[in-house]
Amino acid sequence: MMAKRTPPRPENDGAADFLARMYRRLVGATVLEFRWDGEFPVFTVRLANGQRREIGIHQDPEGNGPGFIAGLED
Repeated sequence: MMAKRTPPRPENDGAADFLARMYRRLVGATVLEFRWDGEFPVFTVRLANGQRREIGIHQDPEGNGPGFIAGLED
């Protein structure tokens, strides 16, 4: 039997790892509130560890415009 080969990892894996660590914080979170702050959609959430956070949905890390979360449409 041949040994299982692992394909080479893409160059941007550091970014993927960073995003995975950040977004995993939302697993088990509860959305407590939604508001529009005039520019961005903002959710107040309680993370699984009990910490409350406000999460703004932006199109990029610099906040150059509001973002969109796909999958919530009817």
